[in-house]
Amino acid sequence: MGGAGAGAGAGGSGGSGGGEVPGCPGGHIPFVDGFDDGVVGSAWLTFINAPATLAEANGAAEVNLPATNENEMYGGLRSVDEFDVAGCAVFVAVDQATDSATQGFTQFYLTAGDQVAQVEISKISGQLQFKQVVQGQQEELLQVPYDAVAHRYWRLREAGGAIYWETSANAVGWQVHVSRPSVLPSTLARVGVGAGTYQVEPSTPGLVRFGAVNLP
Repeated sequence: MGGAGAGAGAGGSGGSGGGEVPGCPGGHIPFVDGFDDGVVGSAWLTFINAPATLAEANGAAEVNLPATNENEMYGGLRSVDEFDVAGCAVFVAVDQATDSATQGFTQFYLTAGDQVAQVEISKISGQLQFKQVVQGQQEELLQVPYDAVAHRYWRLREAGGAIYWETSANAVGWQVHVSRPSVLPSTLARVGVGAGTYQVEPSTPGLVRFGAVNLP
């Protein structure tokens, strides 16, 4: 269980530059969840498209994607509140992503609304993808081979009107993969994580585990 509050997100600011931004303690939005008490907190909205399941268990938010004849399934969380990301970042620990032998996807995003704009990091097959979506139109900015160790932490950061897509092995040193002028209409956005499928998968996409938000 977690949520908004005064608690600072731990982890390095990874070259965000400048002094600490008011309302952005430790360089990250004041929204923290360790997923460590077995209860999905009231700070989250849940989205479930069966037969996927979603639960907070074993110190993580877990999405189970079984083998199925269904074309689409999904389990995810999205913050109830919007956060001002101006000069701020948010990151998630991806302890386990979808099986690379399938087309199942794992995602982390900031959104201004499904039909407005979204910036996203996602893993599908063996690739880590950095995307932005405007009015439902998706643009893939870059993809790199996924490394579960080097890419354990995924971060989205705003600075000077631009969005930075970043990863880290330890939530201290961050690698910038790509940056673009922000497509979000303002600096207010909701945080989301999830996993799912777009098609029938011949084998199970597996169990996806998000270890924490804004905690190393």
